[in-house]
Amino acid sequence: MPSYRQLNASLTYAFPGRATGLRGQLLYVYKGRLGNPYGEVRYAVNKVGLHLLNAQLNYDF
Repeated sequence: MPSYRQLNASLTYAFPGRATGLRGQLLYVYKGRLGNPYGEVRYAVNKVGLHLLNAQLNYDF
């Protein structure tokens, strides 16, 4: 597997007022290749060059 770099970023928002206890969260993950994949594409496909975005709602009671 080639060397890679990874970035994780998260945003959280707590809703005010009647929605107290409700939190929204966005999570972004990026995984990018560093350097040469050693001449084999199979070492990079589905392993690096990935972007992932998750959105969630949590309710705390």
